[in-house]
Amino acid sequence: MILDVASLLALAGSCAPSVAPETLISIVHTESRFNTLAIGVNSPGARKPVPATRAQAIAAARRLIRQGYNIDLGLGQINSANLGWLGLSVEDAFEPCRNLAAAARVLTTNYQSVAHSAQSSDHAIATALSLYNTGDRRRGFRNGYVARVYASASTVIPLIRGRHPASVMTAPVRLADAVIAKPQPTALAATQAAGWNIAADARQASLMVFGDGTTSQKGQHP
Repeated sequence: MILDVASLLALAGSCAPSVAPETLISIVHTESRFNTLAIGVNSPGARKPVPATRAQAIAAARRLIRQGYNIDLGLGQINSANLGWLGLSVEDAFEPCRNLAAAARVLTTNYQSVAHSAQSSDHAIATALSLYNTGDRRRGFRNGYVARVYASASTVIPLIRGRHPASVMTAPVRLADAVIAKPQPTALAATQAAGWNIAADARQASLMVFGDGTTSQKGQHP
């Protein structure tokens, strides 16, 4: 099932409220094109299933895992090797809210692991994205993943903020301007109106991270 931006925005606000929705939705756009049933198979030449229902997606994913394939599941393409530490079942991975919450946790863990040593908050954000894709701080730059997320952001962020996509051509939006939101006890709409602060340095990182977690294999900088 393909979700629209409005639905994803509502889900991000309720399921992963301490991650800037601009960031999470840009990642989901890159990973699955908003398809809750997406399955990626990390094996050259392997056939990728195209399930029509959640039941079909669950069955296909279970079959691939039994056959020894490493696969990515759902909106945020959560890697099958990470299901255990994230506390997810295969069924959970195809439930949009739980998938987004897991994606936020992976991203948070990555950001926490690099924030104190990164040259800047922008560098930490990009490295966290690289880690999200490959588990490595550099490979996500080399394979183009980080650039693809930034490209997705230039489409997604204007839609979230109510701007026509065509305006991107004349007023590009930087993902780094909207990546990490400080947790705030305000309604989502009010938080959006205030914008997203990613300017704090590493000493403030604990105030700016977007969830909880301790280890990561999914989800890098040269």
